[in-house]
Amino acid sequence: MGILAIVLNLVVVAVSVDARVIAACYLFFGPINDLGYTFEHNRGRIAAHKFISENYESLQLESYYQENAFFMDHDEVIQNFIATGCRIIHATSPAFTGSILPYVPKYRNITFSLQNAWGFLSSPEPNLVIFGSRTHDSWYQAGVVAALESKKCIGMILAHDDVPELIAVANAFLIGVQSTKKTDVHLMTLGSWYSPDKVVFASRAIYESFGCDVIAQYSDSFVSANYAAANGILSINMHSKANQYVGDNVLTCIYSDWVSTYTQINEDVALGLPPRSNMIFPFGTAKLCDISPKARQTTFERVKLFADEEPVFNISDVDLKQNLALELLPGVFHHGQTGLPEELCTKPGYVAGFRGGQRTRIITECHRCPNNTADIKGECVSCDVPEAAVLDLCKPVPLIYREGSTDVVVIVVPVVVSFVVLSVAIGIAGFYFTGRSRRDLMFAPKDGNIVLAFTDIESSTTKWMQDPDAMAYALTIHHSIIRSAIKRYRAYEVKTVGDSFMIASDEMDKMLPLLKDCQEQFLKTNWPEEIGVVRVRMGVHTGSPDVVFDDVTKGFDYVGNDANIAARIESIAPPGGILVSQASVTTEMALKHGFTLEPWEDVLLRGMETKTKVVELVIPGVTARLRESVAENADVSSRTSSFVPSCKSSFFSGFAGEADMDNAMMYIQSFLMRLSAKDRKTVIKMVAKSYGMKVSNL
Repeated sequence: MGILAIVLNLVVVAVSVDARVIAACYLFFGPINDLGYTFEHNRGRIAAHKFISENYESLQLESYYQENAFFMDHDEVIQNFIATGCRIIHATSPAFTGSILPYVPKYRNITFSLQNAWGFLSSPEPNLVIFGSRTHDSWYQAGVVAALESKKCIGMILAHDDVPELIAVANAFLIGVQSTKKTDVHLMTLGSWYSPDKVVFASRAIYESFGCDVIAQYSDSFVSANYAAANGILSINMHSKANQYVGDNVLTCIYSDWVSTYTQINEDVALGLPPRSNMIFPFGTAKLCDISPKARQTTFERVKLFADEEPVFNISDVDLKQNLALELLPGVFHHGQTGLPEELCTKPGYVAGFRGGQRTRIITECHRCPNNTADIKGECVSCDVPEAAVLDLCKPVPLIYREGSTDVVVIVVPVVVSFVVLSVAIGIAGFYFTGRSRRDLMFAPKDGNIVLAFTDIESSTTKWMQDPDAMAYALTIHHSIIRSAIKRYRAYEVKTVGDSFMIASDEMDKMLPLLKDCQEQFLKTNWPEEIGVVRVRMGVHTGSPDVVFDDVTKGFDYVGNDANIAARIESIAPPGGILVSQASVTTEMALKHGFTLEPWEDVLLRGMETKTKVVELVIPGVTARLRESVAENADVSSRTSSFVPSCKSSFFSGFAGEADMDNAMMYIQSFLMRLSAKDRKTVIKMVAKSYGMKVSNL
């Protein structure tokens, strides 16, 4: 792999001319924005550094981390840390144990810490710290809570069933359930610490097969919580406070607070104190999150008693870690390791489902995908979602009209006919989009602080000139990606002009992941080779714009200075970048959603009298790649620097020539593909009938 391009994310948390510099480095298992295992470790890193910066003016603590380190060459990451001058190297998973240990005796000037390296608690190495968190009692309590709330059955998803830590957790949870109520419990394993696709499939298997109303998960994300919330059932999750990110359908969660651990280790090294050899459970057990307000009163009363109860287990409880013995008890079923849906049903167009009404077995069945969907990775996906593969499968095909015995492929339509067809389509489109607007009005912010975002494709005029057909297809993908994200995060599409969007939301916590998802999809998409990568600039600002209801579009519009600021910020954003007014976003909020902040110098926006403070939100591994090959002949004049938000815009405005007609036909094609198959046929037949044409082969 050559020299590793580590993202040495530098955080200088204290500044002093005479400060002594200490560098602490972190090997993170997965992505820091997983809102689970690695997210919680990164939260501990940030808080520990903040504590030292506020309490030791003579120390300058620098922080470096490598996310997704488990999936990289461990030696290369560690050696780069050593070359950087790291005085502390934290390995945040036992998976790094074998890689870290050879370096411990070679570099006595570096303190190494290992999480959950149980076999080295009595290690004589003076520069090795073993740290960990006790979770058994919390999982026992979670089992009690699950049994009290479940009316049907309980599911539990484990990363592995042959790891002592997980065996102990599962047994503790099952003991908690069984000590409270005789309830069926269904266990499934993933064979992986981090596999969101498998978690979703296992959640489906448990819910669709048995109708379980509580699903517990112990792996490095909490996507089961999202699945549970979407299906109106409860979840229990590990590693972070899932209830803060998913909502009240999270019954409870178990999380380890690493702030104290990292603070103590970093503080010892910074002060020149000998490192502690053992920090297993130094600050108590893992913690149980708050119980969901959806829980019964009796559950809350039972939880209050936990504080006065002695721990159920002792760290020497070897039996707890031996095997999943409780599988043998009545009502506990171990269904083995889940696969992936695409592995179970290999016939194109068919996906895996489950036969319900079972008690002891999971029965998989293969179902054919309905119309207007595509089989993607074993799931029937609507043609409206922004996956490039879906768009390829759902790509419009030429319509065949039959006159007499001659087939005519409608590819080029006479100009006069085109305008008439266009007028019919515009009318239908207006009806369709007016209906869409009405359905979306519930997500349109009406008052208070409103988050406004503007987007615009870089060098779009140049791309249209390069290849109109390719750009028309690319624009279809672009619009689909953005509209799917708007729907997913319950935001509001204010208006669309050409390749530019104006989006409104009532929360920045919705807008940030919405824009991040879009940029990630833009990077993943296989764009037409004729025009290359489509790069979208984005600008965001929060304020209190005037909210008006537009009688033409039958939707809400946002006008005034705040809307103008958002538009002007977008106009100076770099291609593939997200630029935000500094007052609209906090560092904590940006980190929570997986961004790093890159401050800009104050800028004087067009039409403004004073400078505005802005920051760029950088998506690690995405933003830089989107900028790698920016077109040299970018047509700067093509940038939509602002919508003048008070203007009313119609769906189409007027067509000057053949190229514009191509664009218009692209819009019609895109509109038709968003209709159901039945409505699409009705529209085509209506247009054909107006010209005396017969339609077949639809």
